[in-house]
Amino acid sequence: MRDSVLKGAHTWVKRNIASPATASFSEESVKRTTDGNYIAVGAVDAQNGFGALIRNWYIYEMNEDGTPAFGELVQFDPNTSGPE
Repeated sequence: MRDSVLKGAHTWVKRNIASPATASFSEESVKRTTDGNYIAVGAVDAQNGFGALIRNWYIYEMNEDGTPAFGELVQFDPNTSGPE
């Protein structure tokens, strides 16, 4: 099931970024929720509309039946604690 969830997540992410052909995925994790859905989170490095390589993080939820439930792209660095 992990591969199916990641395939759905990658498809969703590529539909929502400026340059899908440049997408490179990493730091991915898939978990099953208590209601039977699946959540995938990970990083995607891709070129933006100006050609600069940027990192976004995604969260993607897939229903138990394999249909998409939710997706969100965010820019942040999870390795920092935020403003000091």
